[in-house]
Amino acid sequence: MNTETQNYLINTMEPLLSLGMAYGLKYPVETVREIWRLMFENAAHDSIGACVSDTTNEDVYMRYKQVRDIASNLVELTLREIATRIGNPQSKEISLTVFNPLSTVQNGVVEVECYVPQKEFGILDEQGNEIAYTILEFVDQTEYVLNQGNILDPSKDIFIPNKVYKAKIALQLNDVPSVGYVQYTIDLHRNTLTELIE
Repeated sequence: MNTETQNYLINTMEPLLSLGMAYGLKYPVETVREIWRLMFENAAHDSIGACVSDTTNEDVYMRYKQVRDIASNLVELTLREIATRIGNPQSKEISLTVFNPLSTVQNGVVEVECYVPQKEFGILDEQGNEIAYTILEFVDQTEYVLNQGNILDPSKDIFIPNKVYKAKIALQLNDVPSVGYVQYTIDLHRNTLTELIE
């Protein structure tokens, strides 16, 4: 658990927080300090080797869980804030941003979840080229999403769809820059689906 958590902090959280700074986000110094303080509390060789009482092991586990929860929420919030600040002229109403926190350019197939208002849609890259994708899972989430009870600002124009689907899709990524991203547009007037796996 120590190795897994530490790798997440170093290889995912820290690079993405640095990327956030490039988009004007404030680096959350106190939160990161608390995350690392909890990690260091678990670093004693007795604790990390689980050579202690069951009660102490439970405390160690809870600190790792706290670190994981705080760090993953911080990463999710940072990614959402960065995605809304990207000035992609091709992006329309719905965008899909894939981040690469690693220090090398990445290629390959990635699985992502997105929410869409209809079953057929296209995915376009930043130049407007169509991107093929495969749907791995498609779940109707209309009732769950629209009945959340969120209070919306009535003075703003908002889009309330008739249907909401959670789509788990696989798509081929090429040349995602190191500590960077690619942003796609979900086009509701096209269909670039290549396969539906049921």
